Amino acid sequence: MNSPIKFLRRVRIHGGECGAVARALHHKAKFSSPAVFENVSSTTYERKQMTNKSTSFKRLALALVAALGFGILSTGPSAALLSAATTTLSSSATAVSVTVGETASVTLTVNFTSTAVQESVNIITSAAPSNVTATFRGLTTDSINVRTGVGIEANQAVTAPFIFSVFGNNNPDSHVTAASTGMYIPSSAASSTPLSVQAKVTLNLVAATNASAGVTDMSITLRGIAAGVATNYQVVNLRVTVLATDIEATAAKSKLYVNKAICNDGLCTSKTNSGGSAFAIEADSTLVVSSNAPSSGGTMSYTAVGYMFGIFNNAADTKTTTSGSVTGTLTVSLSGPGMLSSVNTSTKAKSLTLTASSDTITIWSDGTAGTATITGYIGSTALTQAAKTVVFFGKVASVTLSETTVASRHGGAALSSDASDSLIVGTNLVTFTMKDAAGNAVTSTSLNTNGLFCTISDTSIVQTGTGSGAAALRNYEAPTVTAAGVGSCDLVVRKAGSVTITVSDDSVVANSTFSAAKTLTFAKAVNGETKGIGTIAFDKTTYNIGEKATITITVLNADKAVPGQLLNGGDAYTTASVFPTLIQSREFSSVGTTATGGSLGFGSGRTEKSISLTGSSFVAGVETYVVYMPTIAGDLTLTGFTTDGTYDTATAVSVTLKVVDPNAALIAASQAAAEAATDAAAEAIDAANAATDAANLAAEAADAATVAAEEARDAADAATAAVEELATQVATLMAALKAQITTLANTVAKIAKKVKA
Repeated sequence: MNSPIKFLRRVRIHGGECGAVARALHHKAKFSSPAVFENVSSTTYERKQMTNKSTSFKRLALALVAALGFGILSTGPSAALLSAATTTLSSSATAVSVTVGETASVTLTVNFTSTAVQESVNIITSAAPSNVTATFRGLTTDSINVRTGVGIEANQAVTAPFIFSVFGNNNPDSHVTAASTGMYIPSSAASSTPLSVQAKVTLNLVAATNASAGVTDMSITLRGIAAGVATNYQVVNLRVTVLATDIEATAAKSKLYVNKAICNDGLCTSKTNSGGSAFAIEADSTLVVSSNAPSSGGTMSYTAVGYMFGIFNNAADTKTTTSGSVTGTLTVSLSGPGMLSSVNTSTKAKSLTLTASSDTITIWSDGTAGTATITGYIGSTALTQAAKTVVFFGKVASVTLSETTVASRHGGAALSSDASDSLIVGTNLVTFTMKDAAGNAVTSTSLNTNGLFCTISDTSIVQTGTGSGAAALRNYEAPTVTAAGVGSCDLVVRKAGSVTITVSDDSVVANSTFSAAKTLTFAKAVNGETKGIGTIAFDKTTYNIGEKATITITVLNADKAVPGQLLNGGDAYTTASVFPTLIQSREFSSVGTTATGGSLGFGSGRTEKSISLTGSSFVAGVETYVVYMPTIAGDLTLTGFTTDGTYDTATAVSVTLKVVDPNAALIAASQAAAEAATDAAAEAIDAANAATDAANLAAEAADAATVAAEEARDAADAATAAVEELATQVATLMAALKAQITTLANTVAKIAKKVKA
């Protein structure tokens, strides 16, 4: 047992930890002396001594290794030779791809068992691909027993930049170059007690924009460093593939746009095409355009009607990448009428190609009506975006007329509580829409050789102008056509009557190729010069309290016909001339509202509860109001004083309504029923009293009968006793008589015997 002690003395290390270990071993050697086994036989003692020698020496060797490890820790970032079994490195992937200009990452997991204060391991990588930077990023928060933060003890060779911060905490992330020195991972151990450590580290691979596509095999090494000597514990391989940026246009993501307008504000500088293009307007216009017609000599003069441009997108639906703009060849084909041309060329074609987003296309009319379909292709694959259409309309071949005047609604207008009369008879009496022979909407009459005409059947009723000359008396007028393709006949009404207005492609309807007509009826107006007649009507004559009611005010002209003109702004003339005075005996409780919340009462704001025509809008001579009856029962009277159009004397138009409380009848009926019930109760009480008296008399009679019955019973008892006594006497006499008869019979028998009769 002395030899291990001598060995320790020879290899003694000058340090606190080693000295402690040496003293401990020396103490153990002394403790294991033969004196401990003095009661054991010599042979047994020798066997135990040999066993103890072997065990003690093994323990001494382990302690010596630990002591040496502690001594080394004070001079470097790693303290001991670790157990290869528990020191491991793994990667979340064995291969990773990174696109030029982007970043890829893998997660590395390091495990080791710390047997010294802040014992550490080191991870490094081999060289990354050219222009790809490999760095370690801070630990994930689920790492275990890893010392983190900045700043360490002065006796540690590992300086602050080499110690991880926890990823996402308040300390800055560690970004340490992966190659060469690499990253040290110290444990958080405060003693030599074995401590399991797990560190999860992110390895970032950042590919610069000038990185070259290719494949590189990298190695990641986990090692420990003791006394300046590195010991590799594990190596994992990582294949890094650098991908070139996708700058190839795809049919699935590339786009075509059609615009009617050209660029504004210099958006298309240097990208002009016969007056401009629609480049940079990534939205479609609806193109309904004239097909145009060949010149008188038969030569076609093309007209630019729209513009197109392409958007080149890669599979990721982006226009540009870190390697530059997405490129490709976009083929654009047109089927049907029209032609195409590319930027800065006058050559017309049905198909052409675009090679950059700066290229634009002009769409031309070619004199043919119909619908053109424009489709884009990348290679032979059509864009997934829907094909574009352009409608080239021909000349007007049909029209559809609509009436626009209040006068034309005579006898057929629907009542409306909030209708607005914004038209004056004499302006745009009819409007119309146009279509070509194929049924396409037409927005211009330019293709019709003579244009269109509004023809009047009676110029004494409707004229074309305001004057009295030949132009005013002409029976036709050219219509006005808006850019939206709506035409109108702007005519003037001269007097009451019916007239037919025809729209055709010739001033003589009989010579036209098509026509459409509308007959309008005009009546005298109601204004300051011509008096009117008014009526007031309710939808019922009797209402419950608070019940909804509709009031209809009708205005007729002096001929008792619906007037042909009612002025705007509340029709002040109608108010003053038809009902200059309106009186209401009681106001209504409230007014109705439209579906959108508009009020349907009286007055300019339509919120008044008493009748007033201010702000009313009469349609075909009619205006309606919605109100709610008062909440107290009683008659309600409306009176309007109107003129009859012939005399200046006022005529009263009066309407009286009954407003009743539906509960009043119920209350009256309840009271009558209560009174009847009271009378019936009184009669029932009288009958009960009479019955009581009769019952009392019956009781007295019963008492008398009872007495008589008792007396009769007594008499009966006496009679019964007398009868019983008489019966007894008769029985006695009968017995005596029977005895006498028996005696007599016996006597007769004896006599007969004697005489032998």
